[in-house]
Amino acid sequence: MTDNATTVSLLDEVLATEKRSLVLRLADANPFVTWAGVRAADTLRPIIREQAEHADWLSEAILQRGGAPSWAPPDPRTGSIHYVDLVYLLPRIVRDEQHLLQVCESAAARAADPSANELIRRIAGRHRQHLEQLASVAAARA
Repeated sequence: MTDNATTVSLLDEVLATEKRSLVLRLADANPFVTWAGVRAADTLRPIIREQAEHADWLSEAILQRGGAPSWAPPDPRTGSIHYVDLVYLLPRIVRDEQHLLQVCESAAARAADPSANELIRRIAGRHRQHLEQLASVAAARA
């Protein structure tokens, strides 16, 4: 594989993981928000927007390198989140964010292309912030 093809493949790997994230499914799934979950919902709204932005950034980076972003269907395990209490989903959301961060860190360690590396690291930094924000929500509930 050429360096460009390797970079496109790496970016596509991160893109597929982002597209299959639980957080992106929350907007469609419409989990139930009780009074106890209002702060979590307020915290998650910008996180959902940012993760959609990550997918856009990655798609653009792939297109700029002459690649085609692959289609990634939603994770079928997220089919169980419709109308479930958002507070109940928080531990699962945290685990998913941790997984996204691990994928980004692994990809960044393998990315030889400086601009792809910077993009993946920027996304990883946002996932770290998301985890901090979710930890703050969990601490407030304790």
